[in-house]
Parts: sequence; C-alpha cells; structure tokens
Amino acid sequence: MSHYSDAEDSIDVADLGLRKRKLWDPETESITSEIKELLDEDVNSLVEEDCIGCPLPSTPEDENMLDSEMSDVLKAAVLAIAIFFLMRPTMEIELQEKIVFGAFFAGAIICLGMSFMFHTVNCHSQFIGKLFSKLDYCGIAMLIMGSFVPWVYYGFYCHFRPKVVYLSVVCALGITSIMVSLWDKFSESGWRPFRAAVFMTFGLSGIVPAIHYGIVEGWFNKVSQKSLGWLILMGLLYIMGAMLYALRVPERWFPGKFDIWLHSHQIFHVFVLGGAFVHYHGISEMAMYRVTIGQCEMPDIPIY
Repeated sequence: MSHYSDAEDSIDVADLGLRKRKLWDPETESITSEIKELLDEDVNSLVEEDCIGCPLPSTPEDENMLDSEMSDVLKAAVLAIAIFFLMRPTMEIELQEKIVFGAFFAGAIICLGMSFMFHTVNCHSQFIGKLFSKLDYCGIAMLIMGSFVPWVYYGFYCHFRPKVVYLSVVCALGITSIMVSLWDKFSESGWRPFRAAVFMTFGLSGIVPAIHYGIVEGWFNKVSQKSLGWLILMGLLYIMGAMLYALRVPERWFPGKFDIWLHSHQIFHVFVLGGAFVHYHGISEMAMYRVTIGQCEMPDIPIY
C-alpha cells in the first residue's frame, strides 16, 4: 500500500473541508470527461473565485499558484514610506501632521495587510477563507476612509464646520461598508459586481467635498489644479481597477490564459497601489501649501 493510501485511511478529508483527489482509470474514463469533472469540482468547492479552497503547494505545479500574488511584494513600499515619514524629527514634521498622514498610512497598511493575509491563508479551509475574505473587504473600506482624512483636513483647513461634517459622513459611510463586508453573502461569487459597486460608490462620494472645495478655493488657482488633479487621477485608478475586477478582464476574453499572471485580481492590486501612491503625492502637495502659507488669513466662515 502506497503512502497516499495510508494518508487517505488516516485522515477524513470531508471533515477538513478539503477536496479529495480521485484516481483516473484510463479504461473507463476519457481525459476530456476527467478534466470536465475536475473543473466542476473546482466551481462547486470554491467559496469565492479568488482561490479560496485551493490546495496548499505540494508540487511545482501547485507552487505556480503563489506566483499570482507576487505583486504583494510591492506593498512593502507603502510600509517603508510610512515608517520614513512618521519617524522624521518633530522639527521637520509636526505631530499634528503625522497624525493626519497617519490616518492614511493606517488605512493603506490595514488594507494591504489584510489582502496579504487573505491570499496567504485562504487555502487553509473554507471557514478561514471566508473569514479573511471579509477582512480583506473591510481593509478596502479602511483604505478609502484613511484616504479621505488628510484630503478633507487640508482641503478645508480654514473651514472647521465643513471639515467636521465631511469627516463624520466619511466615517459613517466607512462603517456601513464594513458592516456590509461582514455579511456572509457579500463574499459569494454572484455578488462580485455588488462588491465593486459598494466601494466605487463609497469612493465616488468624494465628489461632493471636491466640488465644495473648488467653490471655496476657486477652480483655477494653482493649489486647486494640483490637488484636484491628483485626486481625480487617484479616483480614476481606483475605479478602473474596480471595473476590471468586477468584469473579470482580461480572463473573461481569454479563458485559461491569465490563470497565473495578469488576471483581473492582480491588475486590481496594481491599480490600488498606484492610486495610493498618487494620493500620497497629492496630499503631500496640499500639506506643503498649507504649511508654506502658515495660519489662515481669514476667520472661519461656514460655507454651505
């Protein structure tokens, strides 16, 4: 008896929630029917199409599945920038500025950290896959919330009431998105477009404060053009990535060609990272402008 048979006798595969491989008999089954059966098992056994339930790497072929997440290495750059920024002396960057930027860094690190953990442990079991899938989506909501904080803070630097109102609305929308993300049905494959729509709507809610900011500061002055330009570029990157993820481009047009490299989930990660770096540059420009001009030249006048 081979060691494979010993393993089958000693472990109840069904109890572990793992798939049991079936030996192929060439005398009774064709290769075509076997491939079709394996594909059917994959569709029925996966909780979410993003590899939940896949086997842990034990062969060179299985290890190739980990190559699809090599973009996670780039996420370390966000952590490095955060550490560099927050560790600067107080004489260079004041504590207040560190707290404001810290909200953005915290959202980005939580989002990318949850994504890393999800893609690392989702092969463990269906329960673990579902749990970290929910946390992955919660991380996206945290990133959007953290991105709003410095932009609203510096955008309405001299207008306290609108700043508080918009930050409160952002927090409320973020908490709502997190609650929706924790819903069991939210991680199912059929709800993929709905997931993208939730986060796209949350992100597009920034249009309202952006229009308000343009009215307050003027649309065509130098700082408005810079800050709004970077904000628009960040929004385009996030939206484009979410659309590619929801529509499963390009693998829907070329089945089987992008299973390892350049599938929609990878592209989505790249767009999110690009949007985060663009946003960091944009809010840095706004912060430098506010620090340069010093205190507000006019009293706080609420603008509705």
